[in-house]
Amino acid sequence: SVNWSPGNWSDGQSYTSPNLASIIQQVINRNGWSSNNHIVIKITASNGNANKRAARTFDYVAANNQGPELSVTYSATTIPNQSPTVSINSPSNDATFTASQNITINANASDSDGSVSKVEFFQGATKLGEDATSPYSYTWNNVAAGSYSLTAKATDDDGANTTSTAVNVTVSENTGGGCTNPNLISNGEFNSGISGWTSYSGQNGSSASTAVVTGAGLSGNNSAKTTISNGGSAGDSDVQFYTNISLSAGTTYEVLYKAKAAANRTMRVQLHQEGGNWSGYGQHIINLTTSVQDYSFEVTMPNSDNNVRLNFLIGGNNADIWIDQIMVREKCSGAARSTSTLAEDSQLNIYPNPLKKGAQLYMTVPTPKDFEISIYTISGTKVYSKKFNKLNAKSTDIQIDKELPVGMYFVKYRAGKTQINKHLIIK
Repeated sequence: SVNWSPGNWSDGQSYTSPNLASIIQQVINRNGWSSNNHIVIKITASNGNANKRAARTFDYVAANNQGPELSVTYSATTIPNQSPTVSINSPSNDATFTASQNITINANASDSDGSVSKVEFFQGATKLGEDATSPYSYTWNNVAAGSYSLTAKATDDDGANTTSTAVNVTVSENTGGGCTNPNLISNGEFNSGISGWTSYSGQNGSSASTAVVTGAGLSGNNSAKTTISNGGSAGDSDVQFYTNISLSAGTTYEVLYKAKAAANRTMRVQLHQEGGNWSGYGQHIINLTTSVQDYSFEVTMPNSDNNVRLNFLIGGNNADIWIDQIMVREKCSGAARSTSTLAEDSQLNIYPNPLKKGAQLYMTVPTPKDFEISIYTISGTKVYSKKFNKLNAKSTDIQIDKELPVGMYFVKYRAGKTQINKHLIIK
């Protein structure tokens, strides 16, 4: 109970009692109490004073104004929900894998004022999967070559969520011959936006911008699209998209990528010095179409250069360009050199190359013994394999009895410990 001395009652006046919170709390703390139960508050004379009239509250009826009206007001303190915490503990940042490997992602997650209802795993903006029970993990199967940004998002029982710091991993190509040379381009799949890349325009009236887009159909979820408002009047160098890498003297490098354009046009891709006389180390000029195609060229470095520009020169034309899955790596030479001999490429002749889709593919091969021909996609998937018996001629033409989709492939000839690798492009 509490004591209340409101003084003399006056009709039409409001009177405020002392704080009744402690009494109310005692009632609702009793066993059997549940929400929406009724409470009766009784007002009696104090000290048993018979000269004081006792008053009781009744349901207030405005029509006949019977009894005093009791209004109870209160305030509640709401404790805000705390968001969960989450982090990826494996793989480690900058870990490397080989194409077609499975990558298991493990995460730690907790919630200080509740529980974790699920942990979702993402590659860029693409959800890979989720786990609702600890320990939280997801296995990403048969991962293609590229650079990826992995995150985990934890959601608690109140719906709050937190996303972990990104972990970057690189998956290197596997051409079937043990080639695991790492990609020197850290963001060639554009899973981190265009971080590390520069979009250049503005000279000779040119105007262009590059941004990451999804669903362009090149590789994975993201690709880089250069939107060209004006290609400039001086040529392809008026619009550029480039990054910088370190290359070593005497080493042969492969440059590989996917590309398409809004309309048929040419594009020049070059490795050259940064500044100075801008000397070129190697380049190729290609004819882009509206279909996605794989492209590649090779460069042998005459000297070491820690700041080589890989440059896509795309000015002089207003057709937009999409680029993805960019790789620069030491040239793959198939199986380990300690167990096989790598023959001269000239001993294996593939024709026509590039090959028009649907046309017949032929090869001139050396035939010292039984041999095998295998064809792999750029991501390392074997799409053709056939064994041939030793032939009498020193070399002979063979016909490949399989039609392959448009793309770039690796062709492997193996005879005992001798192996030859070549690129094949189908348009």
